[in-house]
Amino acid sequence: MEGQNSEVRSQKSESEIQHSAFSIQHSEENPNPQSPIPLLDLSVAERTVALTVGRGQRFIHHFRPPKAEEWLEYERAVKPTLIFREDEVETRAATRSASDALWQKLILRLEGYDSDVQCSSFSIQKVPLEHRVKAVTGLDQVQAAADQDVLGDSETAVVKLEAWWNGVFFPALIHRFKRPLVEHELRFREALERRAIVTRRIGGQKRPKNQALESRSLPVLPTLVALYDELIVGVEGYLIPNPQSPIPVFMDVPHKSAAVRALFAAEAVELEEFPSEEKDA
Repeated sequence: MEGQNSEVRSQKSESEIQHSAFSIQHSEENPNPQSPIPLLDLSVAERTVALTVGRGQRFIHHFRPPKAEEWLEYERAVKPTLIFREDEVETRAATRSASDALWQKLILRLEGYDSDVQCSSFSIQKVPLEHRVKAVTGLDQVQAAADQDVLGDSETAVVKLEAWWNGVFFPALIHRFKRPLVEHELRFREALERRAIVTRRIGGQKRPKNQALESRSLPVLPTLVALYDELIVGVEGYLIPNPQSPIPVFMDVPHKSAAVRALFAAEAVELEEFPSEEKDA
């Protein structure tokens, strides 16, 4: 996602994020510069992702918004597994199958294929796998803004995100957090490092010594969501479905994840070095 999002910042009008022969197509950030920057509407009934293929063939995928538990299931599915055997190491990842499974759950209708169709078991079989995978990545286009120019105070920490949402660029999505404690950061850092090591037998009961070790990263998203829900105190730049609802109820899961990652982004810390003449003294 980092490679895609670096393109987002540099192209904000009819922007395209390049990916082999595919690109995700966006409309303008704000067609009328005299009008206020629009708010990101979290209550939309549909999420849309537009793809361009080859020399400009355009396809639009209309999704229902993903639920939080579906994002969690997706993350569990895409985590790679390392399998250590006696003389080899194998890497297994299910990114494409996980993306396809999520796509099939969420897709509502399509434009640009044989005809504009409501999705049926017949019509979705015509959509190439790479179209599905790329369209799913379009539901998760959010990152920390390059210029974190909104200051917090002794009680609050502020993070600014930028995101594409239904083809529109939102450059200043503000998340205000209670200033985290060391215990919060420890939970964050440890979640990034956790791995599960399991031993499983391969080759059946007749070859009991033929075993393999599996090492897989454990899901990070549950911890990021929990930290967000505990620390968030306010947001700006969003159109809130129900102002009476707590922020964790309506906030999109990828936005929670991006905000917490930005909250704990490590600043460079260096040991101070004495001038060479003081070292020699």
